Amino acid sequence: MGVNVGVNSKKSFSLVEFLVSLLILTLSLIALTNAVVFFMQWKLKNAIASHTADVALELINFKEKLNNCQGISALDFLQNATYCNSPSSVYCRDETLCEDNFTCIICYINPDTGKKIFYAFNATQLGNETYRVNIYWLFGNYNGSYTTVITIP
Repeated sequence: MGVNVGVNSKKSFSLVEFLVSLLILTLSLIALTNAVVFFMQWKLKNAIASHTADVALELINFKEKLNNCQGISALDFLQNATYCNSPSSVYCRDETLCEDNFTCIICYINPDTGKKIFYAFNATQLGNETYRVNIYWLFGNYNGSYTTVITIP
């Protein structure tokens, strides 16, 4: 009498193989999430910088604001608790700052979304109705400036 021994050829994952696969999948998802966040922040930084010329054109409508913002430190307006208190041009707790003639903050309003980007500025009058304007923005550790000359029509 022979004993019939069958070998189960069906292979299954062991617990260790399952955990290693889960670890690889988790690390891949974390890397993908970091890449998406990095790309979104990069896109936002570029949008903030690229709309500075649009903001300069918007200042043409705010002659009184230009006159009130001469000889000041513009970045203080983005960082000061009385005004914006934000480390970023993407957020200010008081959205009426853009129209207020006594704050040196001007906004770009995205026509597609209606969201505002806040910029600080200071002005120097060069002549009759002509100003040199320095526009500043902040986004985390990234900041920048743009200088232009504006003539009020």
